[in-house]
Amino acid sequence: MPNAEPTRPADESRKRNNTTPTAKAWFVVFCLAALLYLPTCARVIQWQDPGHFVLRVVSDDLRGELGLALSHPLHHWLGKAAVWALPVEPAWAVAWVSALCGAVGVANVFGGVRAITGRTAGAALAAASLAVAHTYWRMAAIPEVYTLTVALLSAELWCLALFWQRRKARWLVAACLFNGLGLANHNLALLTAPVLLACGVLGWRCCRPVVGVFVLGCVAWAVGSLPYTALVGYDMVQSGAYGPTFHSALFGNGYADEVIGVPSDLQPLITSAAFTLLSFPNLTLVMAVVGLFAAKKVGVSKGLYRALVAAGAIHLLFAIRYDVVDVHTFFLPTYLVAALLAGVGFDHALQRRPRLAVWAVALIVLTPVLYAVTPTLAKRSNALGSLERYRPYRDDYVYLFWPWAVTERSADVMSRKAVELAGPEGVIMIGPSMARFAVKYRLHEEGIDGVGVYRADDFGELTPPIDRTKPIVLVPQHTHKPPPAPPFGVWRAKGDLYVLDPGG
Repeated sequence: MPNAEPTRPADESRKRNNTTPTAKAWFVVFCLAALLYLPTCARVIQWQDPGHFVLRVVSDDLRGELGLALSHPLHHWLGKAAVWALPVEPAWAVAWVSALCGAVGVANVFGGVRAITGRTAGAALAAASLAVAHTYWRMAAIPEVYTLTVALLSAELWCLALFWQRRKARWLVAACLFNGLGLANHNLALLTAPVLLACGVLGWRCCRPVVGVFVLGCVAWAVGSLPYTALVGYDMVQSGAYGPTFHSALFGNGYADEVIGVPSDLQPLITSAAFTLLSFPNLTLVMAVVGLFAAKKVGVSKGLYRALVAAGAIHLLFAIRYDVVDVHTFFLPTYLVAALLAGVGFDHALQRRPRLAVWAVALIVLTPVLYAVTPTLAKRSNALGSLERYRPYRDDYVYLFWPWAVTERSADVMSRKAVELAGPEGVIMIGPSMARFAVKYRLHEEGIDGVGVYRADDFGELTPPIDRTKPIVLVPQHTHKPPPAPPFGVWRAKGDLYVLDPGG
């Protein structure tokens, strides 16, 4: 990480507040965040995309089944490295990647704010605010790509802060490298590429020779993005289908309408707003607004201010109109920019009201306490209502409202029960599509290759038909409703799962 000491004139109080080298302070913050995330991250397989990421790692599936845009090669290779290096279950090892990347993102916020303001207190409060933010903590506790996204974007923005502060072109080139690495992880990185270009245009006086810096920036970006661009290029050459491959690289398989469309209803936005408030039940959002208006007073340059506002606005607008169920996770880049601005706001406020730090720290410390009681309070008020999914062995309130995932074992229990009931040559019918990854992972880990895994909706339409003499297990879509009648026999409940009785 950059050793980001401010170079503008500083008063004596600022010097006294900023005596520890940034690299050492960064490492301390990283270790503290890692001590929060590593003990609380998931140790077993999870539902949905986290299960898919782990399954792809253990089965050497670089591309996945959802298209190139959802292959996330950098995250995939980091997951494979973690599985190779750590003597723990693969699902736990891949979760370590999220935890450590989450710690890097938190430390980068500290470093970025400290570089902008020249002081430590506001930077520490900003980093702590992001560290305990519900959605960020949740993504740091499960095998997901978003904390890696934030880690790279925060490094990119930190480099832009140094570029505008020190007026050295090498920081713009470094920002291009981090943006390329961001693309190698997730297409969200493309959203801030125009910001980098604009910084180069507006700061052209710092970029001498202009052509040379432009070339270096492009080379740095290309090198960083190689894990993804090389994969896309290889597939283009191998298939000869340039148009479909490029479409897959931008949108995946069948996600174009969600990426470029508008929301079909307001429910995802309402959910995102609720999770935002849950993530910051402290002074962070207020201080972000303060930072937005006080940036010039603490010495934030016009170029950096525009870059931060543009990056935050672009990501916010994208997330608001992105039509997917879990859209609240796409607000994390906006949370990052909010945390950086909150650091500026804290710094400005603390110069006038030093005692504000006591309240800020107290609210941050109490934030996890709120999370601990949220499932109980939400359940009493039936907060989820029709959104509750009733998956096997899962309490949706705990699953959604506890950011720590170390206690979340429902997908692991479901997959173990299903595999046990199916035996070595049975059949498992999957109701909820996002449950199949956990089941396939369990079969892989136990070395069982004789079990068939199919969609429950396809039961009765498979060719050849399912052998009635084999054990047939159903993972139901909804545990509080009876499953649809099978084409033959009857379902017999086995805990939250079902086994087919062909003679019933």
